[in-house]
Amino acid sequence: MAVLQKIVSLWVILHIASMLQPTTAATLDSEGNADNVADGDFQIEYSRYLKQVSELLDADESFQEAAKSLTHTNEKEVADTLMYASPETRSKLDELKRIEVRRLKDLHKKAMKKATKAHSTYVKSGIKPSKKELPKTGIDHIDSSNPSSFGGPDLHKLITKTLTDMSKIDELRKGDFKNHELRKAYDYKTKFRDLSSAEQQKKLKEHLEKARKHPKINHPGGVEQLKEVWEKTDRMTGMDFNPRIFFMTHDIDGDGLLDPSEVEALFERELDKIYRAVNSTVDGVERNEDMNRMREHVFTEVDTNRDGMVDWEEFRATLGAESQDEGWESVQDKQQFTDEELKEFEEKLQVLPYQ
Repeated sequence: MAVLQKIVSLWVILHIASMLQPTTAATLDSEGNADNVADGDFQIEYSRYLKQVSELLDADESFQEAAKSLTHTNEKEVADTLMYASPETRSKLDELKRIEVRRLKDLHKKAMKKATKAHSTYVKSGIKPSKKELPKTGIDHIDSSNPSSFGGPDLHKLITKTLTDMSKIDELRKGDFKNHELRKAYDYKTKFRDLSSAEQQKKLKEHLEKARKHPKINHPGGVEQLKEVWEKTDRMTGMDFNPRIFFMTHDIDGDGLLDPSEVEALFERELDKIYRAVNSTVDGVERNEDMNRMREHVFTEVDTNRDGMVDWEEFRATLGAESQDEGWESVQDKQQFTDEELKEFEEKLQVLPYQ
């Protein structure tokens, strides 16, 4: 039986959500829409509040102890568990919420001023304001019926909202990665601008084919992949693979669960096969994307209760379904865009200045 049950598992996911660092920045506003795309990180608009709440509950031993018996994440159970947090923690949570409410009110006032200005411009010029100029008033991550204190409904709403936004961030990441690959292909082709279009395309195909020449990649989370970690990373060569010892070894924090970061650590050796064995220059964006895809795949296959963690029973069940290793196709093994998409991308860049 895992030491920390579903609510704690979800809370780990919330913490990870606030730390996501894909290749371009897109801030999810209070309604979960992407905005402010620029160089940097993906962010959740309420990420500071999320991180501060997470840190308080992570440090509260009474809350952590009560969470051990939690098996569901309905609002009542979350509320009941929060009651076990220390008075000091509850007081700090109340203050965090009051600060967050003030921040949201300030944002709303600014948005209303912006909307009023946009409307005035519309009346004078007939130019309709864009969606970004309209006020965003979503407050789905807090319990707005009680603005002065942090209760179970707040925790429940914060979990639900963040998990929803995480899926949106995931989609943004994938779209951003495709743009990265398109730009990379475009930049490579421009090195041969004196050649014909067909010859440029041939050079690109040869370049992409060269990147595919790497050792076989084991299926992430498969028996062969785990055994290789056991032998070469854990230095257990000559010893029979012991799933229980392996699980405990990689459960770094000893909570009886493999969280996303602990699972990702299992893929480092496989990623090194792609990005160190052959390539002299490592594309960190591609490596991160492969890591993300491996993690997503393993959790889809192994995390049967969908709590964002892998417990011992799930891990053992996966090993029990041992089959022939199918290998893994990295982002370098398959072109991430069609020829038509690349052509469209090139045409867009040609009409933009300073690209």
